[in-house]
Amino acid sequence: MKVSRIDKFKSRKEWSDNIWRRLLEDIKHPALSASLDSLLSSYEKNIIINRFAAVALIKDGQTYREIGRELWLSPNTVRSLKRVLENRSAKNYRSYRL
Repeated sequence: MKVSRIDKFKSRKEWSDNIWRRLLEDIKHPALSASLDSLLSSYEKNIIINRFAAVALIKDGQTYREIGRELWLSPNTVRSLKRVLENRSAKNYRSYRL
């Protein structure tokens, strides 16, 4: 999925809603799409959207700083996502929210 730039939208919420809608459309199983949409909180949806967007920006060659500035992600989060992409392994880091 190609991620649209945030600055192309009037608000961050409009961007987020657009990305989430497109993500659900890409899921070919309507019942799964509906379940995801109803089960996840807006906070959880936002985390998923930001991580997909970060992965797309990593693949586009943007720096950690550029990605962090645009998506409001920490360098540790961006670095962890990049490592997952490089190693194709599961993420292994702790959240400061624990």
